[in-house]
Amino acid sequence: MRARHPRAAGPPVGPTAVHHGRLHGLRQWELSRDATGAIRLGAACRAWRTDGETTWAQCSGGNSWASVFGTARAHEALAPAAGCTCGLYAIHPRAAFECDFWAPLAGAEQMLAFGVVEAWGQVQLYREGFRARYARPVVLVLTGVSRRSDYGRLLEDVAIAHRAELIEVRDDTELFEHCERTAIGLSAEELDALLQPATSQAEGG
Repeated sequence: MRARHPRAAGPPVGPTAVHHGRLHGLRQWELSRDATGAIRLGAACRAWRTDGETTWAQCSGGNSWASVFGTARAHEALAPAAGCTCGLYAIHPRAAFECDFWAPLAGAEQMLAFGVVEAWGQVQLYREGFRARYARPVVLVLTGVSRRSDYGRLLEDVAIAHRAELIEVRDDTELFEHCERTAIGLSAEELDALLQPATSQAEGG
């Protein structure tokens, strides 16, 4: 098992940018029942929109970094904001491959899903991933689980409801190769170029 990346010691603040293209990253979702009883992506209080529609980030104050100190309140800035944990999260494929990011999905009975999001708008960008204002699921992944299994059939229904592709891979290596082959996620060079201006500015001033 690969070692997890250590948690950051401070607030999740990265370079803030309006990204005019589309970013792709990997993430996990909880699965929960909607008002009709169907299983969909996201917990009841933070469900993701279905039918291929856009989900947008909102800050309620409860997930602010300030909540650690008991001073949380919703900010006026649109999410994701610097100094807050709000936003729609994803991890870069290379960073996910270097840790045991999808280890909790080893048991098909768990009410979790794993896949790819397409994100855009304002983002907080990091070496490991990003927080975005807008996103939607575009791919759901079955890792080492058959499409014909109970979990596979469930995830196929979820993928159809969210208008996402469903793919099967043997393991994390095959998933990473799929991301590389289909240009899912930023390359190391692209990520360096996006992070460099903020790094240079910090060093210079």
